[in-house]
Amino acid sequence: MGGLLAAALAAPTVLTSAPAAEALPPVSISQIVYDSYGAKRDDYSNASLNAEYVVLRNNTSVRRTITGYTVRDAMGFTYRLPTTVVPAKGTVRIMTGRGTNTAGVRSTTLRYWGKTSYVWNNTGDTITLKSPKGAVLDTCTYKDRSTKDDIKSAAC
Repeated sequence: MGGLLAAALAAPTVLTSAPAAEALPPVSISQIVYDSYGAKRDDYSNASLNAEYVVLRNNTSVRRTITGYTVRDAMGFTYRLPTTVVPAKGTVRIMTGRGTNTAGVRSTTLRYWGKTSYVWNNTGDTITLKSPKGAVLDTCTYKDRSTKDDIKSAAC
């Protein structure tokens, strides 16, 4: 028996594991609402513009400062985040229109782009999230082939 134990201990051990799931970046694009009221009801009011938004998610268990990060569409419209701290597992909602920025109310931080026209194309677009140094952190591309005239969004 002692010989068996010695042989077992001397034998090489190979450990295997299931492939790891692709890790989420610390901050990612989680949702886009790109047709706020449906094309027939889009009236360019501030309420309609603010019903069009992008949500960024902090995927970590610690607060993250994302000051200077940018969100950009395929046409080059770019929003640079002002001083912004996202709570652990919290979100930042970037509305297209005007409003007052808020800090982490119930884990959601609100930011307003201040635009007077829509940014996100109803037929499809690409959202790119970059660090202050220009590194691409996440992208989300959506395409809409729906003929339904209603509020439209996509999970990223």
